[in-house]
Amino acid sequence: MATGEVSVRCRIAGGGPAGMMLGLLLARAGVAVLVLEKHADFLRDFRGDTIHPSTLEIMHELGLLGEFLEQPHQEVRTLGAQIGDDFVRVADFSHLPTHCRFIALMPQWDFLSFIAGQAGRYPGFQLRMEADVTSLIEEGGRVTGVQAETAEGGLTVRADLVVGADGRHSTVRANAGLETPDLGAPMDVLWMRLSRRPTDPEQTLGRIDAGKIFVMLNRGDYWQCAFVIPKGGFERVHQAGLASFREEIVCASAMPPTPCPRSAASASISQFRMPSPRPTSWRRLFCEAGSPTRIFTPFSAAGNSPPGRCRRYRSSCRTGSSAASSRAKRNCRRRCLCACSRNIRCCSDCRPG
Repeated sequence: MATGEVSVRCRIAGGGPAGMMLGLLLARAGVAVLVLEKHADFLRDFRGDTIHPSTLEIMHELGLLGEFLEQPHQEVRTLGAQIGDDFVRVADFSHLPTHCRFIALMPQWDFLSFIAGQAGRYPGFQLRMEADVTSLIEEGGRVTGVQAETAEGGLTVRADLVVGADGRHSTVRANAGLETPDLGAPMDVLWMRLSRRPTDPEQTLGRIDAGKIFVMLNRGDYWQCAFVIPKGGFERVHQAGLASFREEIVCASAMPPTPCPRSAASASISQFRMPSPRPTSWRRLFCEAGSPTRIFTPFSAAGNSPPGRCRRYRSSCRTGSSAASSRAKRNCRRRCLCACSRNIRCCSDCRPG
């Protein structure tokens, strides 16, 4: 795609799970859609590696489940927690009324690459990498497009609907003047990888003890781990040094120290600040999709769950409402992502509480 000015029916800022899934669904419905992603690729670690059963059910409904499960992944059928000296099973997915009764663990770059490949089969889908949205275009009190910077120069995109799905530090949200509530989450999370040994347990679990929370996700040959620290406490961890940090990890994880330390204990450590997840106001012909907390966190267990609920298209984003039958209420959530091709019409009485 050349620089300059282009026009599409829907323009999405952000090629994360919400943006890419929305692009796929709109393209399937025949809507011309352009996704702008500021990075050159999808290679970002510790980002929404959990694919929930509800998302897998959507894959089934789209006819993509078989091909999707051919991608490398792990399956988590139960979740447990070690609380002090007691082990508690906190989740058993075998009772779910879905085709996949498990959580799939898959690197987000594989998930996004799969969605991009499926969306690329439709002529109305376009994905532009290294395209950073810098501002919104407003005309007559309406959002009518965006300005973006690309490797080739400036790009102006005119669109009937602009969707902001560019994460917790959203440029689009800031330009739209939308505020987010501060939920006061009193914690930050350090994500890391630890090598996994044959003698380690299979269980994906969390360990909770006095003043400590440590989450371990079994990724086959390594553990994807989350270490919860007090809000703003990363500097204290840094000042205490790596040796002290390793001791804390050994204590929190209940893994016995060995003469040969586990590999990657000092590498691939990423700080994750707990964000405020939802905007409080909406503007005409602009909406936000996706949650900035897309990965398991002790404060808000989330992941790659179905994007776009009816509540996303509320207030002035809705041009009307209509009475709905019980069947229509059940199906409305599936249809609402394609509603922008018409009038952003959603049933006001079918939104989840």
